Amino acid sequence: MRVEIRELGGGGRGVADVGKRTWFVAGALPGEVVEVERERERAGVIEARVAAVLKESPWREPDRARPWRYPQAQSCRLVPSE
Repeated sequence: MRVEIRELGGGGRGVADVGKRTWFVAGALPGEVVEVERERERAGVIEARVAAVLKESPWREPDRARPWRYPQAQSCRLVPSE
C-alpha cells in the first residue's frame, strides 16, 4: 500500500489518512510517500512500517552509524549534522 505522510504522531510515527482510516507508520517522515507493510489493525487505525521510501522528506538524512539497522528503509536523524 502506498501512503503520503502528513505529520508526525505519537511515538515519532508518521501519520497518513487513507479513506476513513488513519495510518501510523514507523520509520516515515512528514512529506514522504512510502510503500508500507501493515502490522496491526484496530477500529479505524492501522499500524504499519516502511517497506520502501518512494519520495524522501527534506528532513531525512542517512544515519551513517547504523546502516544495517533498517534494511528495507534508511534510518534517519531529524537534526542535520553541522
